[in-house]
Amino acid sequence: MNVKRLIATAVAAVLGMLLWTPPLAPAAPAGHVRLAKSAGSEMDGPMIHASRARRAWFRRHYVRMKAYAPWFNPRLRWYPQAWAYQDLYAVYSDGRENGSHMRFVLRDASGRRLYIPWGCNGHSCPQYAADPGNPDFRRKWIAEAARKLRAGYKGLYIDDASLAMNTGDASGRRVPPVDPRTGREMRHEDWRRYVTEFLVAIRHALPRAEIVHNTPWWTAPLSNRLRRRQVRAADWLVIEHAFSDWGLTGGTGSMSFRAYMRHMDALHRMRKRIVLDGEGASPEARELLLAGYLMVNNGRDLLSSGQGSGPGPIWHGYRLNLGRARGSRHRWHGVWRRHFAHGTALLSDPGSPSRTLPVRGRRVSGERVSTVTLGDRQGAVIISRPGG
Repeated sequence: MNVKRLIATAVAAVLGMLLWTPPLAPAAPAGHVRLAKSAGSEMDGPMIHASRARRAWFRRHYVRMKAYAPWFNPRLRWYPQAWAYQDLYAVYSDGRENGSHMRFVLRDASGRRLYIPWGCNGHSCPQYAADPGNPDFRRKWIAEAARKLRAGYKGLYIDDASLAMNTGDASGRRVPPVDPRTGREMRHEDWRRYVTEFLVAIRHALPRAEIVHNTPWWTAPLSNRLRRRQVRAADWLVIEHAFSDWGLTGGTGSMSFRAYMRHMDALHRMRKRIVLDGEGASPEARELLLAGYLMVNNGRDLLSSGQGSGPGPIWHGYRLNLGRARGSRHRWHGVWRRHFAHGTALLSDPGSPSRTLPVRGRRVSGERVSTVTLGDRQGAVIISRPGG
């Protein structure tokens, strides 16, 4: 083989790796609830002492888990479907304030180091804010991610993958950074560009890993070029707070339930999968999360709930399988409705007046009903046939 052909073959192989997209798994019925779970500290005991039967239980109930290396590494032998967690631009406050890693931290106009404004106490925050445009930081970050993945993780859960600039002081107050490349206050459009380029570089460097972005849905419309590049660099998009997000409204505006669900429809058209992540602190909140998930799920999405999803008993609604969807969601008596083979999901917008609706079946609680009353930001799931 001559040199030119050898080079062409090598270039084609590299491009194939860079552009490779994991094939989508066959879709489950849209009425089938598929759970994701965060392996936080509450999971330590159940996972450390898990029997063979308990390990099978984890595999059966959780399609994916967000996990923390290296603690989770020994569990990969029996739960290989985990994503390794890594924050996009965090440098952790670990007491080594003069370490070489601190050179990546952004500073304000007075030269003070900036933080990611979360968990702050007025004196410090757990995470400094690194410069996402720094090539050395990107290389170090990608090397760390690759090391985690070699342990056997299914993919990478990237937190704070946001196009919204989010840096602050020790009190949690938002403070803009100085851009090290210009010496001036960093512009929002430059932050978006740096973050997008970074996320694309991660995708290219780790082409066969599942890449998950936890990113606010409202930061930029999908018509925005950088936003579309960011979305294309992910396999899964996490949407936090789900339908309990208090920034959402009724009506037809850009922050309405209608726009929210259309955004998820657009992600599906881009062949992206969604993790709808809500708190689920009460039965009412869990039913709202469940109804919203059923409104948008295309059979490949996941539902994640802070409560009611184990590792103890799992709330009955999170174990539902209402079967195939019988059409798309639609408006009905002033609420959203979607039919399934074994039931119906109902969802009312924020600010909606109280409405009593005719239904037939039983609610997730087991109560048999012929009507259901929904008001401001509420959901109901009605099981109408055996199998749900």
